[in-house]
Amino acid sequence: MKILEGTLNGEKKSIRKIFLNLRDTKRVNTFNSRCYGF
Repeated sequence: MKILEGTLNGEKKSIRKIFLNLRDTKRVNTFNSRCYGF
């Protein structure tokens, strides 16, 4: 059970990291479009 919990926690962390990366990418894209008109 401990190992399974560890994997679930690790997956949650990586999913959260992916979401944070997506959010940061979106923020950078909106910043770029505001400043440079991409």
